Amino acid sequence: MPLRPSYGIRSSAFNKVSFLYEDFSTGLPICSRTIYGTARVDSEDFGHNELKLPVFPALDTPQAITLQALPRSAKVMLFAGPPLHAPST
Repeated sequence: MPLRPSYGIRSSAFNKVSFLYEDFSTGLPICSRTIYGTARVDSEDFGHNELKLPVFPALDTPQAITLQALPRSAKVMLFAGPPLHAPST
């Protein structure tokens, strides 16, 4: 899902004892990509070599995403914003 460039991109590096809570404004879909290591994103694990990505739909209320590094450290990119193109049906 390509995003319009004027919206949010966040990079977070952290270790296994860290929990990051990222708050996002309402109405924007969010996805994350693990750059290195393995990260737990809202109770599901994602490694940097995996093809699956966690995607969060746009909500009417702010949403918080919890990140944790497994087993040592990880770096995660978070992307928030409307898609460039509407999905085809």
